[in-house]
Amino acid sequence: MKTSLIALMLAGSVVAAESGIPAPPKTPETGAQMESPLPDIPREVWLNFAEAYRKIKGHYVEPVDDQQLLEGAIAGMLASLDNHSVYLTAEEMRQFDDTVAGQFLGLGMQVDFVGDAFAITKVVPASPADVAKLRPGQRIVRVNGERVGANSEARLRKALDARPGTRVALTVERRKGRQQKLILWPARVHLASTESRLLSKDVGYIRIARFLRTTPEEVRKAILRFRQQMGHLPHGLVLDLRDNRGGVLQSGTQVADLFLQEGNIVQTRSRDPNEERRITAHPGDMLDGRPLVVLVDRNTASSAEIVAAALRENNRARLLGERTYGKGTVQSVWELPNHGGIKLTTAHYLTPAGHDIQGKGLQPDTLMSMTPYGENPQLDDHVIRQAQLLLQQADPKEGRTDDD
Repeated sequence: MKTSLIALMLAGSVVAAESGIPAPPKTPETGAQMESPLPDIPREVWLNFAEAYRKIKGHYVEPVDDQQLLEGAIAGMLASLDNHSVYLTAEEMRQFDDTVAGQFLGLGMQVDFVGDAFAITKVVPASPADVAKLRPGQRIVRVNGERVGANSEARLRKALDARPGTRVALTVERRKGRQQKLILWPARVHLASTESRLLSKDVGYIRIARFLRTTPEEVRKAILRFRQQMGHLPHGLVLDLRDNRGGVLQSGTQVADLFLQEGNIVQTRSRDPNEERRITAHPGDMLDGRPLVVLVDRNTASSAEIVAAALRENNRARLLGERTYGKGTVQSVWELPNHGGIKLTTAHYLTPAGHDIQGKGLQPDTLMSMTPYGENPQLDDHVIRQAQLLLQQADPKEGRTDDD
């Protein structure tokens, strides 16, 4: 990656005495301003940036920290490009690395503002919150002795993401208004990206909530567990990608590869033709050709769309649900010298058939109205029953071998 204007300033450069900001260096002989300190940045761009920095530093109504201005400049550059290119602070970078690795540091619960209070909406199994018997629906009344209200989100998030060794005191409203004071200690929480179960004696179900580095192995183990429970491979599989916003590209392609014997999975198209890639399947379909139905909805995006498109366009699956989100871009992440990072859009991806789905999404083979996953259990059951009917309509002998 080319050195950027911001990286140069973070590394140190000539500074203007009056404001402590970077300024274009001068030649020792004449004192005249040199051209831009970086060859690929036009001089007028550097001068405009330096002048804006000087005015803000010298005249903003309150004193401004240099680091705050620099991080704001990086964030602004990225925000001007697209909605998916963003700046990550050092703490956000740490959280990003932990999350894609399938773990994070904290209490292990998700909290959202519901009605007039913050309520627990999800608890990670075996987390400190789970051990304390916190459950979805319970309301958080106080954090570290202070009452929680509509304007307390930042303070609450900070407490929930506290580092190990930091004591967190919560007052929780359980059933019938009964309040309980708890002391929790943050810990490393392992985050499963899948859940799986048998829908019948012959059909398996795997839901993928997000694509983490651990996802391909989770899916592989689920299929092996099905085979052990049934005594044979499932006769069909429902792969649920509803509400899956994507994640690690490589994990998505590896999951698709588990169900493909051959064929293209995805191709990426970059500004530099030398960086374009084509990812193909390796021999070894874990289901040996048995039918797949993939559930999708309006929130199925990015890596999840890659999986859905690869399985359908290689004639391995039918899609059931709603038109998908349509995110056809790939982001790369780089760490900066300040331990923050940038997430930058670096490529478009194309489906195996060469389709660019950016802003278009994937049209399912069978359309069906959806609600967000888990919001309407009755509708979820109806969707899964419909998926099982589609599996029954597939050729039951397709891909079968004599030993099953």
